[in-house]
Amino acid sequence: MPFEKDDSYETAKTNTQKFIIQDPKISRKLSNIETITFDELESDLENNIYDIEPNSDIDTVYAVDGSYTEVEMDNNGSRIGFVLIGIIKFSTSDIYSTGSVTPRKLEEQVEKERLQFILPGAGVSFKQQESLEESFRRLFWEQLSNEEVFGIELYDVLKQLCGESESIRIENCPVPECRDRDNTINVYGESEQQSLTSFCNTCKSPLYPSDKIDLYRYVKDYGSNEQVYRASMSALENLTVAAITEEVNRNGNPDTTAIIKDGPLSHHTGSEEWMSNNLIQYFDEKQENGKPLIMGVKKSGQFNKHGETVTDYLERGNVLALPNDYIYQHIRATSSNSIYGDDIYYGKHFIYKNKNGEIYVFNLRRRKIKNE
Repeated sequence: MPFEKDDSYETAKTNTQKFIIQDPKISRKLSNIETITFDELESDLENNIYDIEPNSDIDTVYAVDGSYTEVEMDNNGSRIGFVLIGIIKFSTSDIYSTGSVTPRKLEEQVEKERLQFILPGAGVSFKQQESLEESFRRLFWEQLSNEEVFGIELYDVLKQLCGESESIRIENCPVPECRDRDNTINVYGESEQQSLTSFCNTCKSPLYPSDKIDLYRYVKDYGSNEQVYRASMSALENLTVAAITEEVNRNGNPDTTAIIKDGPLSHHTGSEEWMSNNLIQYFDEKQENGKPLIMGVKKSGQFNKHGETVTDYLERGNVLALPNDYIYQHIRATSSNSIYGDDIYYGKHFIYKNKNGEIYVFNLRRRKIKNE
């Protein structure tokens, strides 16, 4: 507990370990501690390190980055959420043709698009819906149905992810009082008119095509709804990457294009396994020989810490592949025969040391489902 001192309060010390290690008993114990080298790690590293040459074929780059925030609207706990997905497109040859890259040059050379969603939180109703969950479902659909990325409608992408051309099949009613799991319901949504032509067979409540993503189950009537905003951001980022892939196939050159997502190629919240597996299948159909290149860049977490651990073992230009047995042995430390993150990730992990000696952790899109 802080105590009053000189008209102020004592603050916690940030280097408390300093006083611990100065204790004579602790100091004596520390004198007998030494670091060790893991021979097994060195052997596994040797078997998974590859030297690569930088690829200069990539000329067009799309970068996707999402963010979210939650804001209190009043003193009664009412909240609202905002999700932003930023997309930029640029030509590497145009940017580097005149020498060094500057913020002004980058600003002048890139094409920009963005998705902006507003989502209800605790204490908020949209169009007088009876519950926060219904408000969220309707508002999310009305926005998704009218959004596009470089001319590709997100609703069309969602239908393709579901393997459908006209409707989306919902396996169970999302209304809590119903949760009808006995019927499969075909949900239709006309994006331009935002019309609703499908209803639950049991409770007759309106259903929305975006209910398939299953975000609504994380909505809470009280307190923060950051979890559902984070899940919404993840879903929109992945739909955006899928839409860009379609745009590149229609109007670009897949062989010289890279799509880079900020964060891993994964969907962590909502219908994890459905979303990740359907994305793998979607890209299997859209990518020929792995083109366009689809990559996720991971900036923090256990994989990045492991990259710092093994940096001295990597030469500049080395890539460390991370197969499942390596991950479970050296990073996640658990016993498992399953594909790591099978129900979450649609990308596989790698660690790369660039020519400047910097370490990057990235994902490349997985090409098979369940049987790698």
